[in-house]
Amino acid sequence: MRLCNQTIDGAPCVYRTISPKVPSCLYHRLLKTTIPGQARAAELRLAAAPQPHRDRVPAYEWPAGERWCAGCQSFVPLFYATGSKCKACARADAGRRRRQVVFALADEQWQEILALQDGKCAICRNQQRDRAPAVEHNHSTGVVRGAACVRCNHDLLGAATDSPRRLAAALIYLLAPPTSGRWVKPEISVDPVLTAVADVLSALQSASESDR
Repeated sequence: MRLCNQTIDGAPCVYRTISPKVPSCLYHRLLKTTIPGQARAAELRLAAAPQPHRDRVPAYEWPAGERWCAGCQSFVPLFYATGSKCKACARADAGRRRRQVVFALADEQWQEILALQDGKCAICRNQQRDRAPAVEHNHSTGVVRGAACVRCNHDLLGAATDSPRRLAAALIYLLAPPTSGRWVKPEISVDPVLTAVADVLSALQSASESDR
């Protein structure tokens, strides 16, 4: 295979291409990959790493132009490193620290939330591919409610200021807009809608408890 067609600080990259059809090396390719994609690649490197894992590798053992990442237990090029780890592991560490500091959310709890939601947004059910899911929380109490994509977290819930009444009004608008001739003003229709939703949720909860 040929050498990578990318440059590092103006110098040609010394790594070989992934395949004859891909002109860049693995790590330059990862730089252009989505954040979840880079995280999966780090997980694969960790899974393939020999046991026992090593917390540190002395610098004199590092290949030229590379450094040791204890997160994925791999040597990675310096251009794919942030601080003492590869970009994917450094990003994951920063996310864990932020969730712990801002939300008092342990990584095990966050992983349980993601597993419960199948790794998808709790609202639109899409899997965000360009960045990690956001910690969706009650802005008044700080209580974590789940994981959501940026669009649902910011553009939907954020724009509605977490107001069930505003979201119910939007639902009524979509189903029966003013031009349909069936629109009912939110101040008249929203509260009955919220009552109906509460009744449905109560019935679902009762059914779930009876099945246990």
